[in-house]
Amino acid sequence: ACAEEKKRAGEDYTKAKAFYDSIYKGNSARFSLSGDLKEEKEDCGFCKIFDDFIDRVKVGEFCKKHRITENVFFTSVMGYVMGQYNHSEDAIFTTVYNGRKDSRTMNTFGMLVKTLPVYCYFTKDMTVADYMTKAQSQLMDSMQNDIYSFAEISNSYKIKPEIMFVYQGDNFVEFEIGGQKTVFREAVSDKAKANISVNIFVENNRYRFEFEYMSHIYSKSFIEHFYDIFITAADSFLTADRIGDISVLSKNEEARIEKFN
Repeated sequence: ACAEEKKRAGEDYTKAKAFYDSIYKGNSARFSLSGDLKEEKEDCGFCKIFDDFIDRVKVGEFCKKHRITENVFFTSVMGYVMGQYNHSEDAIFTTVYNGRKDSRTMNTFGMLVKTLPVYCYFTKDMTVADYMTKAQSQLMDSMQNDIYSFAEISNSYKIKPEIMFVYQGDNFVEFEIGGQKTVFREAVSDKAKANISVNIFVENNRYRFEFEYMSHIYSKSFIEHFYDIFITAADSFLTADRIGDISVLSKNEEARIEKFN
């Protein structure tokens, strides 16, 4: 806390603000998704899906080839899918990271998690490799400049944390504390943390998607459709050369179209 306070009073804070200014000042990208419901009573929905469509081995090979992490891969997919929903070439949403970039905090027991904004921009001619490399660079720079808090970011650039995406990997799946295996108890809140929160876990070498959402704005079918588009885009990213080659037409959508023909 003392080290952070010192940084906030010095050059690090000025550099951090300049970094966020360079991305978000005057940025008009949408940070929301229009829902399919308009209910008055606020409520929270939860949806868990074990995915059998995305090949984790192929994702690993893709990430190794392009020197990115799985977190960057799925975060990039999220940005693309949001852009598609909003008929736009860019998108803003939020993510979190553990806040442990300092070696002094690596073994600290405590809640150090920080919220970060993510800005994704793409064009049809942009290569997938370039898109994801830029996403990785931005995420790393955001972590390095986290001295400028999300509360300040939200206030300065009018960004609201309406859509949150977090790649959890195999964290919180199974680990030990003091040599004792942990027992997880799932606690579902009666109030959503954001309009839509998407969490991806890795469990038994499969991806587990968890959606928490405001069910007075989004129906369960909307969330399931979003998941369908997301996994289709993710799979397409693995083989596409350019952004314009990516398809979001899922097998379910193809079947639905065939019924009309």
